Amino acid sequence: MSDNLGSLVWYTIRDQEIARQDIKNKLIAAGLDEAFTPKKTAPSDAFRRAVRDSEQKKIPRFDGTFVNFLLRYVSHTKDELACHVVREIVDAASRRLDYQQVAEVGLDRANNIVYRNDFLARRDDEPDVPTEVARRYERCLDHYNGSHLRIIVHDVLRTLNPIAVRPSGGVYFIPAEGGKTLHNLQKFVQSLGGESDLWLMPVLDNEDARMVIRSTLDNEVESVSGQVINDLYNLLQRKGEVSEADQRRALHELHRLQNLTAQYEEILEDKMLSAQTRLDVALRQVKNLLAA
Repeated sequence: MSDNLGSLVWYTIRDQEIARQDIKNKLIAAGLDEAFTPKKTAPSDAFRRAVRDSEQKKIPRFDGTFVNFLLRYVSHTKDELACHVVREIVDAASRRLDYQQVAEVGLDRANNIVYRNDFLARRDDEPDVPTEVARRYERCLDHYNGSHLRIIVHDVLRTLNPIAVRPSGGVYFIPAEGGKTLHNLQKFVQSLGGESDLWLMPVLDNEDARMVIRSTLDNEVESVSGQVINDLYNLLQRKGEVSEADQRRALHELHRLQNLTAQYEEILEDKMLSAQTRLDVALRQVKNLLAA
C-alpha cells in the first residue's frame, strides 16, 4: 500500500498573451503531450476577439462628459463579418447625450483581411478604433490569453481522473498514479512566469482521508449526473426533443462517471455503493427522458 493516496491540487494563471509556438515549446519542455497545444484560431474567431477587446469606454472629455467607442455587428454572412464603430457621448451618470456611427470595420472572409470604411472624420484626440481592431486581429490569430491557458491546465487535469474537493471547484484530488503528469503540469504552469503557479499537497493514506475521498466522489457524482439530467430536461422543454449529439454527450458523461467510480473503488479497495446507486438512478432517469 502506498503512503500517499494522491495529491490535492490548486493553481492560478496570470492574464497574459502568449504565442501558440511558445505554448507548444513549453508543453514539450515540461514533458507534456504537445496535443494539448490550442488549435489554430479561426480568422472569424480572431476577429471577434479583436472586436471585443477594442471597445473603449469612459474616456473623459474637456466638458466633463465621457466618450465611449462601441462596436456593433451589422453583418454576419459567409462573405464578411462587419461592425459599425459608434461614438457615444454620455454624462457622469452614463446617460446618453449623443450617438454617431463613425466608421465600419469588417473581415473579408474570402481573403481573411480586415477592411475599414470611415463615415466621419476622426478627431485628433480620439482613438483609431478600426486600426486597433486590425492590429489586434493579427495578434489574435497566433496568440492566446489566460483563459486559453486555464483550459490547457483543465484538460490535462481531466486526464488524471480528478474530483473536486470543494463544491465550487478550484481544489482537486488527483490519484497517486497521475503523479508524474501532475509534476510535469506544475513545470508547465511555472514556466509561464509571473504569478502563475500550481501547488501540490500529498494526501496521506489514512481512514480520515479515505472518508473525505468517498464523500467527495459522492458529491461529484450527484452534482454532475444531476446537471446532465437537468440539461436534458431543459432541452426537452425548449425544443421538444434531444439531438443525437446531445444524447451522446449525456451518456458519455455518465459513462465517464462510471469509469471514475470504478477507478476510485480500486484506489480505496472498497465498493462505492452510494455513488453506484446514484449513477444507476441517473442512467434510468436519462433513459426515461430520452424515451419520452
